[in-house]
Amino acid sequence: MGFYMNFDLQKASLSKRLSAFLIDFLIFCLVALAIAPIISNLVGYNAKLNEFKSFYDKYEEIYGIDTNISAEEYNALSDADKIKFDQATAAINSDKEMLDMYADLISLILLVISISILLSFIILEVVIPLIFKNGQTLGKKIFGIAVMRTDGVRITPFQVCVRAILGKFTVETMFPLFLLLFVSLDMMGLIGFLVIGALLILQIVVMIATKTNSMIHDLFAVTVTVDLTSQTIFNTVDDLIEYKKRIAEEKANEKPY
Repeated sequence: MGFYMNFDLQKASLSKRLSAFLIDFLIFCLVALAIAPIISNLVGYNAKLNEFKSFYDKYEEIYGIDTNISAEEYNALSDADKIKFDQATAAINSDKEMLDMYADLISLILLVISISILLSFIILEVVIPLIFKNGQTLGKKIFGIAVMRTDGVRITPFQVCVRAILGKFTVETMFPLFLLLFVSLDMMGLIGFLVIGALLILQIVVMIATKTNSMIHDLFAVTVTVDLTSQTIFNTVDDLIEYKKRIAEEKANEKPY
């Protein structure tokens, strides 16, 4: 049997890859949620939020009405209270300082989310795979699967970073996440959903169409996910060449029957 990936590739099964992903995703969410409050304090989000709330409190005190109510609660108000509510919200919406503060809060939220997710990726998809070797995350380690270069050589630290930061963080996570945020703020509408759908379809097509059943992040890093229990991963290209020579010599020395 040849040593080339095309002939000797032991792809990880879909069930193992999915199981590893679910474990990694759960750990990822826990890490990101643990990091977010720390980042919030560091960038001053909590202080800005308290300041923003004080503006609301000021207008609610001036007009004697609670502005933080649902549509049903608003409909249940008396006509006099509805007038007070409308006056209060109109005053809030015309307050330039408050609007600027709201824009700052949105920017800080995006910053907190981005940094928290980025740090989680660095910890779980860069640092841990470099420690475990063979591109293994915690989930991959548990299920005995690994990541290697498409030529059968051990993945490099640079490829680990490209796979995690460019592929998983930038393209597969933050891009659709920001699109969803823009859609929720009525900044993109249907176009946002269409782009997200197109990205999802592209991910599925890439996985089905490639012989390695790779994902977009694998295409960026030129890597493939394999079953470590049966896949030979060479440490260097020289080891790969040496193996090729040895196999060729063994075949040349085989006696015909």
